[in-house]
Amino acid sequence: MLDLILAIFCFAAGLVIFISTLAPSLLRDDSAEFQTLAYTLGMTHATGYPIYILMAKGFTLIVPIRDIAYRVNLLSAVFGGLCMALVYLAGRTLVGWRLPAVTGALAIGLDRIFWSQAIIAELYTASAALVAAEFVLLLSWRRSGKASYLFAAGLLGGLSLGVHNTVALAAPAILLYLLISTKYRRDWFAALGGAGLGIVLALIAYLALDALNVPSSYFNSVARPSLSVWGISARDFESPFQRLSFLYTAFQFRRFMLDFAAFHKISSLYFAGFEWTTYALAGLGLLKLFWRNWKEALLIAIAYGTMLGFVLTYSIIDIYVFFIPTLVPLFLLVLSGLASLMDAMDWCMIKLHTERRSTWTANLAGLVLVVLLMAPQLPVVQESLQEGYPVFLSSYGLDEMVYPVRTPDAPHQEAKAIVDGVEDNAIVFTNWDLLYTFYYVADVEEGRMDMAFHETFPQDGVTKLAASARAYIDSNLGKRPIYTTEYSSELTRYYSLKKAGNIPKLYRLEARP
Repeated sequence: MLDLILAIFCFAAGLVIFISTLAPSLLRDDSAEFQTLAYTLGMTHATGYPIYILMAKGFTLIVPIRDIAYRVNLLSAVFGGLCMALVYLAGRTLVGWRLPAVTGALAIGLDRIFWSQAIIAELYTASAALVAAEFVLLLSWRRSGKASYLFAAGLLGGLSLGVHNTVALAAPAILLYLLISTKYRRDWFAALGGAGLGIVLALIAYLALDALNVPSSYFNSVARPSLSVWGISARDFESPFQRLSFLYTAFQFRRFMLDFAAFHKISSLYFAGFEWTTYALAGLGLLKLFWRNWKEALLIAIAYGTMLGFVLTYSIIDIYVFFIPTLVPLFLLVLSGLASLMDAMDWCMIKLHTERRSTWTANLAGLVLVVLLMAPQLPVVQESLQEGYPVFLSSYGLDEMVYPVRTPDAPHQEAKAIVDGVEDNAIVFTNWDLLYTFYYVADVEEGRMDMAFHETFPQDGVTKLAASARAYIDSNLGKRPIYTTEYSSELTRYYSLKKAGNIPKLYRLEARP
């Protein structure tokens, strides 16, 4: 019962912090995409997140809590709190001590990158919660021998393919853990059966969203007009399984993967994000686990290594957010390190023949250490709660990337000025940052479903207009008004761009004379 109470405490503490600093409404970039598609039930960008979208759809139905955008932000806060509760449960099972488990749970919630993603519409607290849930279920199976825990772990693993693929990177560690931990076929049947069911459900969710084929779907807003930029024809994009292949092979991002040249740059970013005490405790914790529970040590170390190895060789611009799932095994090692210090104190007390007081003394010593570790975070938490947003965002350069804390309504006002300034059947080409802010205002708020918005240059680093996009524009010139928010030399090569009235940064495309 006490463990349940402490898990609820960790969840509630996270929820209070995240909701108190939650982004108030519409955002830009990927967050705007999730806020929009959760409502319209459209397919997202690669690698596709249908399970996440369906969960977010459920949150959009929570009334009368503010607007749709806020409710999707709220989903990240709930998953952030849930991740903290699960880290406590995994840590408690792993090391025995409660105080280190609570410390690890609070530490992951107050990690600045984790916190920054727990307040916006994003996938990363959900993926971290799934990783933590996998550890809880596997440790519960190891302790109880009940195959139902393995079935649940497999089910969540399969479903995670519809949330974020970084969770699946823990699969090699889990398979090895099963190989060295069980001799029973029923365990394998349970694990593989759950995984199979989860994969099927994720596939059904994808097919359902694909079949809806809403105008705001990533397939319609980004992929179809620009297929030629990836060397794909419309015939290669006809069936739902061809589109699934496009998502899961990550055509758009493939060239950024396994970039070993970026290893030094990205690893410097990652390892500079923590104090030396974090790595010292993690190293100590890993040694403790290998001494006491070597199978669990392998599980956590290999899961951490495979996830971190992928992230450190993925040279995408927002790579820092991919670190978030790796924080779960890292902080499990940290709390294990803290537990090893308390074990040492307990052993010393026993040697001094004070067995009756040893546990209390170890807890007291651990509490002092926790206070020393957590004290630097308290002023940040207090100021953030007072200001209503994480105050560290500005110093990290994340305030505009995460949400504009100085002008929180800016994305909405910017989008509304454009949407309200064009015709109901207009086509607008824009950049990714603004694309789904336009769809949110048009589809979610105003119900103007005949408007079409497209990303002009969807392939990162490529500013050449796709031949298929030119064909799409040419086929609609004279039939529908076509606009762009990007005055680029590439567009002026083919079209005449004229300022659209008094609307800032909006130009109408016309055929060249």
